Amino acid sequence: MTVLWWLIIRTEYKDKITETVERHETVHSYQQVTLFIMALILAVIVGVFTSLPWWYAVITLLFPYLAYLLSWIIELILPPYNRAYKDICFEGEARALESDEDYKKKLFPFSFLKYIPNKKYG
Repeated sequence: MTVLWWLIIRTEYKDKITETVERHETVHSYQQVTLFIMALILAVIVGVFTSLPWWYAVITLLFPYLAYLLSWIIELILPPYNRAYKDICFEGEARALESDEDYKKKLFPFSFLKYIPNKKYG
């Protein structure tokens, strides 16, 4: 499981992390950090121009996971339903780049958006 820039691995799976899995999770990390930074910038801008308290910006930590959840819910509405998580744009980008040795050169902010028009094959 990736949480922003940390990869959390259960002890029994520690020896099973391959380079492919590491690249896949690194892509997710990049996606989450991108979404977090964007949410933090928006929170600061809103905070400057409104009277909202500063601590509400803590909610920005949840934004990447809310984006994943929203994507998953949208995919649940569209068939095939049993592939909803695999068809979200975040997972599509991670799967597309996990086998690529030069994947870091192909990552840029919001690059996952090009995976939104997912072509689903049941």
